[in-house]
Amino acid sequence: MYGARQDAGADQMSALIIGTLDLDGDCLYTTSEGIRYPVLFPYGTSWDATSSTVVLPDGSAIEVG
Repeated sequence: MYGARQDAGADQMSALIIGTLDLDGDCLYTTSEGIRYPVLFPYGTSWDATSSTVVLPDGSAIEVG
């Protein structure tokens, strides 16, 4: 996963994402009420292919499904 780097003190946007994290080929997306939505993760996020999880910069993990 790659993202745009934010400078310290820069304005940031955030949103609560409700849905299921899904993987289709090499693309991650969320599904809510049958609709797919793209997701942009913060800079420093990584992908753990062994466990199929997104690892956020703070170390928390989000599993596919």
